[in-house]
Amino acid sequence: MPESDPCAKPQRRSSRAISFLWLIAAWIFLAPCPRIFAAGGHLQGSVVNGTTGKPVANQTLELLAPRGGMQQVATAKTDVQGRFVFPQNNIDASSFYLLQATYQDVDYHAPIRFDASGEASADITVYDSTRSAPALRIQSARVVVNAEGDKAHIQEMFAIQNSANPPRSYVNPRGTFRFHISKPSGELTAAAVGLMNMPLPQPVTPGSSEGDFSISYPLKPGRNVLMVAYDADYTGDQLQLADSVEYPIDSAELFVSPATLTVSSPLFQSAGTDADTGSARYEGGNLKK
Repeated sequence: MPESDPCAKPQRRSSRAISFLWLIAAWIFLAPCPRIFAAGGHLQGSVVNGTTGKPVANQTLELLAPRGGMQQVATAKTDVQGRFVFPQNNIDASSFYLLQATYQDVDYHAPIRFDASGEASADITVYDSTRSAPALRIQSARVVVNAEGDKAHIQEMFAIQNSANPPRSYVNPRGTFRFHISKPSGELTAAAVGLMNMPLPQPVTPGSSEGDFSISYPLKPGRNVLMVAYDADYTGDQLQLADSVEYPIDSAELFVSPATLTVSSPLFQSAGTDADTGSARYEGGNLKK
């Protein structure tokens, strides 16, 4: 199944509207699929530690039913070779499932769909966890600003690269992703992009200084996408956007609507009008943390 880019070009919608899109995406994900048959499914696979390259023995796996609110349907454990087999009991081969392995406080998933014979296989790679921050970079960032009445609706999206070597998942209850925003007005919301581009709402923790916040979502090896949305005061038809992150950014885009607004920035250069949204588009790159 081809996956869409979670950092794809934005449509002309406010951050509130984008939040509704997250709900719609979740509804579509949970919507029933056509039922073919209700025979029991047979699922097997393996679990490998991507940090050491070795199989993971005695690892518990859970088979979850998204339509049931992530209800646990069955469990299994790996043998000494990291192999597992789920019994056919309680597994409907016409349904879609998520396979979950929780390893060192991080959840890893694989989508499960059975073939016409009721068979499915899945391999899950887990990683050792570390609380020492690896060298994180933001490959791409996208900031969307929509001025509407006395509010500016702002959404920020970050594609974060965890290049730890050997690969490890970064976990830290005090925050794995720290950022600063300019005087939010109303609720600040955040989400991580999970398996199959599912938005996973994340709690936001205020920092010691005004405007500082953090998210504690585990950053797995490779690409991780986080999103932040909030409203800012736009009375007087002016907005000073001084948001920042503690990581270097390879490339960044800024989309502003209405496109007639004047933008002054030392970081972004005008890149014309976006053909899809009609927003004014600006580009920046090689930004320091």
